[in-house]
Amino acid sequence: MEVRGGFAPTSANEVDMNTNYMIRLFPFFATMVFGLRMYGQSKQLTVLDKTTHEPIELVNVFYSKFNEGSITNRDGKLRIETRKDTLTFSHINYATLKLNDNSLQVVDSIYLEPIINNLDEVILYDFNLKQKLEFVSKNYERLYMESQTTNEATYKEKLKINNRLARLIQVQLSWWQKGYKYDFSMGMDKQCAFILKGIEYSKIPTEDASLADGAYLENDFMIPAFYLNYYLVFLHQYTTDIFIDQVLKINGVTKVIFSTPVVLNDTTLSNLVRSEVVFDNVSGAITYLKFNMQYPDNPKQEFSERRKVYYESATTNLNLELNFKQVLYKKWFLSSFKSNVVGNISYSGKHEAFEMKQELFITKTTKGKNIDKAKIIMLNKPFYENFPSGVTLENNMLLTKEELDFVNEN
Repeated sequence: MEVRGGFAPTSANEVDMNTNYMIRLFPFFATMVFGLRMYGQSKQLTVLDKTTHEPIELVNVFYSKFNEGSITNRDGKLRIETRKDTLTFSHINYATLKLNDNSLQVVDSIYLEPIINNLDEVILYDFNLKQKLEFVSKNYERLYMESQTTNEATYKEKLKINNRLARLIQVQLSWWQKGYKYDFSMGMDKQCAFILKGIEYSKIPTEDASLADGAYLENDFMIPAFYLNYYLVFLHQYTTDIFIDQVLKINGVTKVIFSTPVVLNDTTLSNLVRSEVVFDNVSGAITYLKFNMQYPDNPKQEFSERRKVYYESATTNLNLELNFKQVLYKKWFLSSFKSNVVGNISYSGKHEAFEMKQELFITKTTKGKNIDKAKIIMLNKPFYENFPSGVTLENNMLLTKEELDFVNEN
């Protein structure tokens, strides 16, 4: 079955709601992106909370000189190549830590200090978020990479049905883009391209009893969601009353927690609840964004061309996250993207709960176009259909126990 959805404008000023009914999401969306490129000797590390000693997921770990790195998995683990350079550990909720190459050789566990302990001040309500967002929009080309770039990336996708893994993919990609600003008036294939560099694991069951071979997130929604200006246009056009829940000034950044209804033609379609945006205090750039979307209980009835059955689906929650870091010429650029969708579906007498996650993690960025046209992934079909099922013996990104058990089961 098809996963449909998105709130992508078809032009800079409007959304065609007849063809993409604002944030209309069918049962399965996407998850996560971990990744790293390996060059020579590597080392495994575990990143933990200094106070609780609990593992920390999605810690960006990178060498600034080489502009490459990795990210921790759910168990706080990662594998990183050893380099003659300082290794930086960065997470939105923790103080940044830098480790030189000599220190890296003698440690296996890294402890990060929770950033909440270092608050400069707390402000409630007194913040003009719209004004800050307009500043970013007007200065977008100055703040973010606008030249052609080729990015080495890891793409990870995980689908759960009734709380059990049903599909698991991790691949290495090259992502070329014309610039880090999505052009709503230009075809997607004219401004970006992806090629498959290698499959680390890809398990896609095709049993008739499972939806694992039919659920996907439409590329028309997912790929524009990699771009920050996509969200800026959305907030400008489909929100009016933004309620500031909290403003925190933390170690050189301002973190704004906000809530707002998503409205079209005086109808509330969904709600952004305690969503987050983080601004760099020096440049004014957005360095982190998180959308927490909640949907009313309003199931949609449709027909699946793929499975030739009628189905009823409802999305209850959608979470989207963007992380940024400074790259070439001190411009900000996407570090990681994460999508998580939760809902339920009924078809042919079956009732199933679903959760789908997709992530894209950028491990290296270089200026210019360096991509093999013969290996370009076709964007008119789901990402997973470009990746044959199979598992390699070596995985760059460490698997959790749940993932490893799924890969190894018969």
